[in-house]
Amino acid sequence: MVKKAYPKYENLKKHNPWKDYFQDKSDDEILCRIVAWDYEFIHPDDVEAMSRHDNGKKNKTFVYNKLPKPYRGNLKNPKLVILSLNPGFNERVNRTLFDMLSPEFQKEFIKLSKDNLFLEDGCRIISKDKKVDDVLDNGYWTKQLSDIAKINDNYLDKIGLIQFIPYASKNYDSWDGEDRLGTQDFTKEIIIHLLEETHALFLVMRAKEQWEKLIRQEMHSDKYKDRFLYNRNPRCQKLSQRNLMDENAPNQDQFQMILDVLEDKKSID
Repeated sequence: MVKKAYPKYENLKKHNPWKDYFQDKSDDEILCRIVAWDYEFIHPDDVEAMSRHDNGKKNKTFVYNKLPKPYRGNLKNPKLVILSLNPGFNERVNRTLFDMLSPEFQKEFIKLSKDNLFLEDGCRIISKDKKVDDVLDNGYWTKQLSDIAKINDNYLDKIGLIQFIPYASKNYDSWDGEDRLGTQDFTKEIIIHLLEETHALFLVMRAKEQWEKLIRQEMHSDKYKDRFLYNRNPRCQKLSQRNLMDENAPNQDQFQMILDVLEDKKSID
């Protein structure tokens, strides 16, 4: 049974750095900036670290002209929280297709994106509107969660996603440095809150070493270590029995553990 900790969650939301960043930017202004592709949405607390990372690359892979996506789905009372590296970017979908959509749909997309950013109630990791999901990430997470959805589409209401880096990249880009983004302090607060106030299971799909730098104490503590599962194949983020199989622990069916939690058959303390 999920612990009721909503008052603490509402208080946590008040300290969301993304809400401060966007408070003086109207939806119309955000939309104009995205369509014009002339504005970089980088939180001031992240500028220095992202600049150092970009300067160390021959070709910049991060794209700042679209809205950051550090959080997605249910992070109020989730049963499963996926920890990944960062969103992807597809020029055809995220820019060309977006420009072709009606202004009404574009505004709805901005609202949905901000709802996820601000950790509002009712967010779903996969939109029921395929067009919205395509614009969000080219249907990426629809594919990765397809095995879960086939079993029970309602399970998707119980899943949240947290990205180590909130900014999209054109291709897979490792984060090798010791730099820590300013907004990751709040990301850590969210994870600690969920560990303390819910029974959510955490699935580290990508960037295990980077996540360990941020929440090493929590990942390895006697109290919480059993609530972390690990994908051994970070190049593939599909939640399937085959992909989540751990060859070093063949008797531990991580996919079934996830299903049990989503079905309320098992509570991880």
